Amino acid sequence: MDSHFYSVPDDLLDFILSFVHYEWNRLRRVCKRWRAAVDGSPVMSRWVNTCEHGKEAIQHLDGAALVRLAAAKAGVAVEGYLCQAHLPGVLEAAQQLTGLTSLNITSSAYEKDLWDQPDFDCGAAVAARPFSLASMAHSLANLDLAIDCLRPVTCPPLGELSALTFLAVGTFVAAIPAELWAAVAHLPRLADLNVSVHTLEERGPCHIGSTAWTDLAACTQLSRLKLEHQTVKAYNGCSPGKSQPSQAAAAWIRFRQVAAMLG
Repeated sequence: MDSHFYSVPDDLLDFILSFVHYEWNRLRRVCKRWRAAVDGSPVMSRWVNTCEHGKEAIQHLDGAALVRLAAAKAGVAVEGYLCQAHLPGVLEAAQQLTGLTSLNITSSAYEKDLWDQPDFDCGAAVAARPFSLASMAHSLANLDLAIDCLRPVTCPPLGELSALTFLAVGTFVAAIPAELWAAVAHLPRLADLNVSVHTLEERGPCHIGSTAWTDLAACTQLSRLKLEHQTVKAYNGCSPGKSQPSQAAAAWIRFRQVAAMLG
């Protein structure tokens, strides 16, 4: 590394790196000094981010290391961005982050993932793991839980988050489970709720039933409710067998997954 840049004072380096805090995992791999700067930075410690430009998983940080890092930032970090939630250590790391005010947890299958593992099910993988955010129940105000084919069993722990004012959750398949509405009924401060659902084109949109409206009535601060339908349809002539993954082929695989879940 250039000696002039390496001689930048620690406080200035900390200030520079803070502008790209979302790249913390990549920054830690530049050199020993940058690793120490990132790990010891009072500014960088406000964030925990494993999402590098969206499509890169936490390939260079094992689950145990991620849990240790999260534990070190407990009570200090205020924002968390955790991708690939189905991988070992990610949900466990989230449970260590006491004091967070904002958390984004994603687990999505990208085009290449769908191509390489057409039967992979993110929602099922997350459902098979212990999931609880009780450690941040009194601090977390914003939660974005974006997991493909989310299962009902993942919903009840959301009811522990009594400080939530914003919740985005999905994507469910065909219908919104009663477990979500029951959890939402325990969120007295919730003002903004966004729910997404995968639906097949020929089946039409899903609806919010009377029991769900009863649960929502308990959310006396709710001012915005958004139900987002992500219509999945078959693409003629697209199926695994091409030499490279494509958006259309990935959409075909997604259609097959959702159709199989709906029977």
